[in-house]
Amino acid sequence: MGYSISLAISANKLTIDSTQTVRVSILLLITKSKRINTLNRFSDSNLSYTFGYMKRIISIIILLASLSSISGYLLSRATWIGRLGIGLFHRDYNFLKIWWQGAGMVFGVLFVLLIIQGVLNRTGSKIIQVVALCAAIAGLYFSYDDFRHDLSHRLLGERFHIGVYLFWIGWMMISIFYLTMKRKAIPISANKTDRVIEQSL
Repeated sequence: MGYSISLAISANKLTIDSTQTVRVSILLLITKSKRINTLNRFSDSNLSYTFGYMKRIISIIILLASLSSISGYLLSRATWIGRLGIGLFHRDYNFLKIWWQGAGMVFGVLFVLLIIQGVLNRTGSKIIQVVALCAAIAGLYFSYDDFRHDLSHRLLGERFHIGVYLFWIGWMMISIFYLTMKRKAIPISANKTDRVIEQSL
């Protein structure tokens, strides 16, 4: 009688252990499948983000290069008296008389700003971009005010003034570019799923 009871208990334990093992195996398979699906979705999202980011970067670089070319041309089209003043009193700015040199300078500065703000943008904080945007707006305002009240700068002519304004506009575009950029997707941690398995055991 006692021997029969022991066999029954042993058989019952084996049944429970087998059921528990099957349950754990099923949960592990489901978890593995979910983890693979999550990683695949993140991989697709990450790839899409990378292509989209590169496309936008190339677009903004082309736009800045075009803007710099126009700015360099306008800077080289200062009035004759303004060009004379640059040649006599501000010889360091003689390169502005040649449109491609002025365009290269404008594009070089804007490109450096694009890189610096891009590196700082990786922190996820938009405050830096807002500060840069405010600085560009302030620069545009003070340049306009200076051209209206400083006689020697006013004599450079409207085309030269617009060339300077385009630089500040280009900087604004860089700040707006990063302010409107979407955040990169973050994968779901697999540890959460592991905790669910542990609680289910």
